[in-house]
This record gives sequence, C-alpha cells and structure tokens, in this order.
Amino acid sequence: MRWVDGFFPFTRPSLELEVHYQGRWMELLGSGVVQQRIAHECGITDQIGWAFGIGLERLAMRLYDIPDIRLFWSEDRRFLDQFNDRKPHVTFVPYSKYPPCYKDVAFWLPDAAGGTAEFHDNNFYEVVRGVAGDLVENVALVLCHICSASGCARPSTRLPTPQLS
Repeated sequence: MRWVDGFFPFTRPSLELEVHYQGRWMELLGSGVVQQRIAHECGITDQIGWAFGIGLERLAMRLYDIPDIRLFWSEDRRFLDQFNDRKPHVTFVPYSKYPPCYKDVAFWLPDAAGGTAEFHDNNFYEVVRGVAGDLVENVALVLCHICSASGCARPSTRLPTPQLS
C-alpha cells in the first residue's frame, strides 16, 4: 500500500491510499484536511477537520470485474439481478448500454400430424440469430397456444433488442 498526493474539492492537502491488487494500483481511500473556509461557513472557527472516505466500490469492481463505477448507482435490473443470489463469487456479465426493447413474434405452425415436417424451436432461434445477429441478446418462448379445432400451434416468442434511439 502507498499514500499519494490527491485532489478533492473540499480538502487541502489531500491524500489517497492506494493498494497494489492484481498487478495494479487501486485507489481505496481518499482523505485530507477540511479547508478552513468550509469549517468557518459551518460555524467552526477553532478546530481543524479531517475528512476521509473509503471506496468499497473499487474493491467490488476488481472482485467482480465491473468495468465502470457508475454501474453501482444504476437501477438497471440487468445489473442488479446479477448480484441477487448472494453467491460467494460472481463475475459481472456485460450487457448492452442501451435499455432493452422487447419484440414479441407470434406465428401459426401447421399440424404436424397433417404430413408437414416437424418444427423445432431451435429452427426459429437460428433464423433470428442469422438475421439479427448480436442485436438480439436472447430468444425466449413465452407462450404456445394450440388451436383445439385445427391442432395448429402458435408459439409466441420474445426478442429483447437494444433500443437504439
């Protein structure tokens, strides 16, 4: 660990505590003497203040491979849901920076008993991946309705895509 000069808007002088972790120096703690002007504005004229703050987020960034500290203040379920299971070690899985935009696709399939080739969900998934590529993050079957009169199936599939506008 080492102390290095730092800058914070309300302290002077300012110091940062850095720790050597996985081959890199990482800021863990910022500290400094509170500027006397700030203490005076708070009615404190005969004391000196010391301020510090520990950056636990920075440790979590390294531990979970999170690339951007701003994600900790995100309300995006794609981030939050990765850490809900209280697993001892989770590796962050990146996702699109754009919010999801869901497209539901439904179509009728003829009755397989009527002599047509059987259709498998993976056939549709392959078509989606071939046309949309990386724009579709996953394909999920959300509902399959079977017509009682004709025996035809109507799968309904949800395609989450990034909202690009």
